[in-house]
Amino acid sequence: MWRRLLLLLLLNFFVTLPIHAAEPLLQVVLGVDDHGRSTQPWQQMIAVRLSESQFRAIESLAKPYTPAESAWVQLVQSRLSQWETEIPSLAVPFRPVVAPDARIVLGNRGGEDAFTHDPHTIGFDVERLNVLYGDAQSGQNLVLIDHLFRHEYTHLLQKAWVRDHPLATGTPLETALAEMWLEGMGNYYSLSDAWKSAGGRPSPKAAEALRVLEPRLMTRLAALACATPENAHELTRNLSSGQFDRKCGALPVALWLEAESANPDFLRNFIVAGEDGVWTLASRHLSPELKPQLEEVRALEKACAAAK
Repeated sequence: MWRRLLLLLLLNFFVTLPIHAAEPLLQVVLGVDDHGRSTQPWQQMIAVRLSESQFRAIESLAKPYTPAESAWVQLVQSRLSQWETEIPSLAVPFRPVVAPDARIVLGNRGGEDAFTHDPHTIGFDVERLNVLYGDAQSGQNLVLIDHLFRHEYTHLLQKAWVRDHPLATGTPLETALAEMWLEGMGNYYSLSDAWKSAGGRPSPKAAEALRVLEPRLMTRLAALACATPENAHELTRNLSSGQFDRKCGALPVALWLEAESANPDFLRNFIVAGEDGVWTLASRHLSPELKPQLEEVRALEKACAAAK
């Protein structure tokens, strides 16, 4: 299972990307046709995310966009030109990666609120967006959809970067660190103002989350140091999925990055370091009582590898 999860994270990372001389362009593609059937692009995206039985159950479902879902479609369409202006700044830390053109496919079944599929495709499941966040026309959701786009487009840039700078994924622990590298950066772009530091100090919300999640993360990493592929799936659960404030891997990394955001090179340094960047961030930001566990985890990993 842990290999399947990693496959979804790294799907098509090594596909060759086209090079564009002009600024990258975005295109919205509807994932539902006039008869309420899912279109081929949407079916391709969800087929790799669902079991075969789950996919077959919704493959031919006739489900037109509801008025509330259509409002989310219109919101995404309205943000396209703004997002195109943001892409160059999102791409700067990944230089010399060429920012790709991208299509944004809008379905209403079987997906997640926001996700990537291949090096040039982002999906929004407008059914999930409506269930999770409500009225698309609210001011809060105007901000939210921008955060979601930056998160997912960053994953497209990561895919291009990893093509030439592969992440280590040979063990369950390495796979977990790679996942934290991928999703921690994405979640950094998902942080609302309530998570951001002020005056050099973490916000109350961030401080409380780190107090809860950092010990949980270190316990998971210690267990993963000697884990087998068979039990790694349970140990990586909620590292980067589920409720935002319970992501015990991705959210701490995002908050550690945010704490360093005054440094103009903070993202570049993290990107270049790859999965080792997670260790570096942790060594700087873990609470003092937890920091010694970093070397203990690494020593445990070496001892378990030597014993095999």
